[in-house]
Amino acid sequence: MEAKLKWSLLGQRPAKPRPNVIALVVAFLLGFETFVAVTDGYPMYMSFLAIGASVWAMVMGIQARAYVAFLFLPVSLIWLNPLLGGDWFSVVGPTLFLSHSALAMLFAVSGYTFQATESPNA
Repeated sequence: MEAKLKWSLLGQRPAKPRPNVIALVVAFLLGFETFVAVTDGYPMYMSFLAIGASVWAMVMGIQARAYVAFLFLPVSLIWLNPLLGGDWFSVVGPTLFLSHSALAMLFAVSGYTFQATESPNA
């Protein structure tokens, strides 16, 4: 009989973890976008990336029983503002900086914890 997984802050990790490359790439893109000056409005693809990747990370986090996974949804909902015509990301300010850095850090942490994959045997 399989032991029931318990919930923890960072979830379950494999015995020999290897970072999840997709989560780290998303973290890099969000972190990079923090320092890009937006002149023609915030790119829609970044909003879709932030929301879509956050849903994916939250589902994986729930499967791994990680409490931190529940932070993805409220943080990613900030990206609805540019999709609905808002201007929170039109200038490099506290909202843009804090939201991008928070979501980038969440993806970086998740990539090394509950989204980590099993390292292949050498």
